[in-house]
Amino acid sequence: MVLCAGTNANGVDNITALSAATGHLLWSAPADVGNPNNGSGPWLTFADDAVYALIGLPGSHAVYRDDVALALDGRTGARKWMSRLPPMAMAMAVADGTVYTGSALGSQSASGEVVALDGATGGRRWSARVGAPVAALVVTVGVVAGCWDNLISVGQPLMFGLNAVDGRVLWQRDLGAVLPIIAAADGLVFALNLASGGLLAVDALAGTLLWKHTAGGEYPSAPVAVGDAVYVGYRNSVQAFSARTGQQLWSYPVDGLVTKLAASSDVLYAAVNTLNSGFALYALRV
Repeated sequence: MVLCAGTNANGVDNITALSAATGHLLWSAPADVGNPNNGSGPWLTFADDAVYALIGLPGSHAVYRDDVALALDGRTGARKWMSRLPPMAMAMAVADGTVYTGSALGSQSASGEVVALDGATGGRRWSARVGAPVAALVVTVGVVAGCWDNLISVGQPLMFGLNAVDGRVLWQRDLGAVLPIIAAADGLVFALNLASGGLLAVDALAGTLLWKHTAGGEYPSAPVAVGDAVYVGYRNSVQAFSARTGQQLWSYPVDGLVTKLAASSDVLYAAVNTLNSGFALYALRV
């Protein structure tokens, strides 16, 4: 299934599902006013035969009204539930039947809150205040790891880990300024250094820095972790690194800026803005 969102000819925001095999329309469902964080995070996610989305309510950024999480049936697009979130929801991750969301503001005007919702019903399981705007979330080995918006939370530790069951804070670490795009697999959390674009790995349970690869590139895109490798897109290249050591495995040249990566067990897909002639899609055997 391919998911996309946008405004139709009647000016209505929709979430649309297409067949990955044929491109044929499967269903289309109304999505109120669309993505509150302007495409910078995984606001559409498919898991457990459902589509989960972060939706901005009208006027939410102007007057700090709450955003919502929306769940749709993955087969039909029918609404399953909608749950209110703290203002300015900017991050989402789904794991083990739970939807985790991160917001810039807390429910009582505190800064930054993570909320865990039951994936089947939308009921709130727990919430945790983390002290700064949440920019990204991932889940691995029972830990919800996240990073804060480094443009807003100056002087704050920039990454954190929460117990996925009850929201208890396990660790907070200042690992240097990282981009608000992270990935996780097999107990490791991967982030990108804001200044250099270099990749780093953190132990999800303890928050300790395991390795740091200083070489990177310009304009890195969100890392993708599959198996023993981590893939990162840069301007004019896609690079692969060992998940355990950070050693670069290979680099493939592309013509333009990599904007998105997606991977299966043996193929890596890269969407590339050629800057001159639109977008190109690369499929790399890995």
